[in-house]
Amino acid sequence: MCYSVDYLTKRSIDYAKRRGYDEATVKELEKEFDSVREAIPPHIKAQGFAHPDLPAFPNNDPFHVTLFSWGLVPFWVKSEEEALQIRNKTLNARGESLFDKAAFREAARKRRCLIMVDAFYEYYHSGSKAYPFRIRLKKGEPMVLGGIWEHCVLPEGKEYRTLSIVTTAANELLAKIHNRPRGSKDPRMPLILPKELEDKWLMPGKEEPDRKLIEELIRPYDAGELEAEPLFNPEKQIEIPW
Repeated sequence: MCYSVDYLTKRSIDYAKRRGYDEATVKELEKEFDSVREAIPPHIKAQGFAHPDLPAFPNNDPFHVTLFSWGLVPFWVKSEEEALQIRNKTLNARGESLFDKAAFREAARKRRCLIMVDAFYEYYHSGSKAYPFRIRLKKGEPMVLGGIWEHCVLPEGKEYRTLSIVTTAANELLAKIHNRPRGSKDPRMPLILPKELEDKWLMPGKEEPDRKLIEELIRPYDAGELEAEPLFNPEKQIEIPW
């Protein structure tokens, strides 16, 4: 998948209301988003390799938003140099090997989160050129992605609060767009969680989740619920093959 997303701050209040949070919690979230407004513009296209802060709800505090830098730094990293090297490789976490990779294993078991985005971007390749598409929910609601997070404190005292976006196999729509996957033979897409599965992904308060249940949640999202908007003029550039 492409390492960029649209993400939101104040609109995440819609997410809180949709999940059925009580009025007091929603008001508290509004205060929290007000406090981070200077750090995050209301709406932005975020490039993963710039390691921006993304707002997420972590499983250890699911009623409050936390900012995590994009690109997971495992707890066992010992130097800033090592942290900077690894985080470019951990923007995404492949769902099928989530519990097997050293960088992700402990986070998958103990530190999961929900990441709110408006959309994500993927590129279709034709010849030597790449054409961007913006992928979003047809209903226009916030999209909730499954993620994992870490809190790493280096020996010299520097702290990293970071996350990775979990990915799964592409659905029919994304398979057509993601036709030249980088570093992988198969097209991918982020793990988009339906409303009814969000709490199962978090499993608040449980350090040792049911691994089988977590793995069953990692599956492609219904292509019929998504729309792909070309960010170019297809008539003047290419014929979209679907």
